[in-house]
Amino acid sequence: MSVVIIGAGHAGVNVAFSLRKRKYSKPIYVLGDEREIPYSRPPLSKSTLIAELPKPEFLYGEEAYKDKDILLHLDAAVSKIDLENNKVFVKGEAFSFDHLILATGAAPRTLNICGSKLDGVFSIKTFQDAQRFSEGITDAKRLLVIGAGYVGLEVAAALNREGVNVCVTEAGERCMARTASPELSNYVESLHTKNGIEFRFSAQVDEIIGENGHVSGARLKSGELIQTDAIIVAIGSEPNTDLAEDIGLEVDRGILTKNDTCTSISNVYAIGDCARAALDDNAAIRLESIHNAIETADICAANITQQELPIKETPWFWSDQLPYNLKMVGITSDKSERLIRYDMDKKSYAVFHFADGKLLAAETVDMPRAYMFARKVMRSELSVKRELVSSLDVDFKDLIVAS
Repeated sequence: MSVVIIGAGHAGVNVAFSLRKRKYSKPIYVLGDEREIPYSRPPLSKSTLIAELPKPEFLYGEEAYKDKDILLHLDAAVSKIDLENNKVFVKGEAFSFDHLILATGAAPRTLNICGSKLDGVFSIKTFQDAQRFSEGITDAKRLLVIGAGYVGLEVAAALNREGVNVCVTEAGERCMARTASPELSNYVESLHTKNGIEFRFSAQVDEIIGENGHVSGARLKSGELIQTDAIIVAIGSEPNTDLAEDIGLEVDRGILTKNDTCTSISNVYAIGDCARAALDDNAAIRLESIHNAIETADICAANITQQELPIKETPWFWSDQLPYNLKMVGITSDKSERLIRYDMDKKSYAVFHFADGKLLAAETVDMPRAYMFARKVMRSELSVKRELVSSLDVDFKDLIVAS
C-alpha cells in the first residue's frame, strides 16, 4: 500500500519530500494535472509575465524525485476516488493507498459577464496561463486589471514597469481589502499611483467589449468605458473541493481540517490552499501562501509517520510590487490598535497591530527589520514598548521590554 497525493503544487510536492525525510518507506504517488514538472507559483504573476522566453522555475529537478523514489505522474487528472476500496483513478488506472492527501489547491474565480470569453481576456493560475498572457500582450499598450488584490497588483506592477498603461478596477473600496489594513492599502495605492497606475474603486465591470473577436474595452456599471488592449481577471480564488465533496468530506469554503491536517475521514488529509483549518478559538481560516503550503505539508507528513507534530509558526506572506517588497506576519484585525512607522526618505513603511497589549500582526513595505522584529516578538511572546513603535529614533531591539 502507499500514500497517494492529489496535487503537484507546493503543498503536494513538499509533503512527498517531507515523508521521505521522515523515513516513510512505502510508495508515494504524486498525481499532478499539469504537464510540467512541479514549479514555483509566485513568479507567474511577476517575472514570468515579462520574460522574453518564459520558463517555469522547477521546485525540484526530475532526478530529485527519482533519488527519493517519489513516483510523479504528470497530466494525471483524478476522475474518481473509491474510498471503500482505497483507490484513486486516473484515466482508468488505479492507485491504491493507505493514506490519501488532498493538495488540490485553488482556482481563479471566473468573471461570467458578456464578453468574458473574448480573446485578450486572461486569468493566471498555471504556467501555461502566464505563457499565453505573455504571448498575447506583445503589442499591448493598455492593460485593464480587474481586481486589486495581491495578484492583480503584482501583474499591474510588472506590466507598468514594461511601459504599459495600466488601469485597475476594484469592486471594493480599497486595494487588498480582504487581508490588508486600510493604512497599508492606502500606502500601497499611493506607490502604484505615483508610478502611473490608475485605479477605479467601488467599480464593477458590467460588460467587456470587443472588435473582431478581440477585447477592446470594458464598460463599468457607472457607464464609464475603459479602453484596453488586454484584460487580466484577478478577483480571487475558490478552493478546489469537488473531489472532497464527492467522497463526503466536510467542506465549507475549503476542506475543513483539524490543526493536524486531518479531515472528517480518518485516512484522508487536506493541505495547502484547498484546506480550511481550525484555529485555537474554534474559528477556521483558509490561508493561501507558500509558507502555509510547506508548513501544512510537514505537519501532515509528521502525522502520517506518527511523529511529533511541528509547532505552527505565525502565518506570514510576501508580495513584490514595483521595486517594493511587502512582507506581512500574523492575522490582521479591524479591531486592533494600529501604529505606523514610516521612513519617508527610504519609502519604507510598517503597520503594527496590537490587541490586549500584545503584538498581533505587522505589515511592512521595504522595512525588513520591522518584519523580523515582529516575527521574533510574536514567536517568543515578548512585550513591546508600544508608545515608541512609531519613532524612527528608537532601534527595534530597544522596543522590547526587558524581562
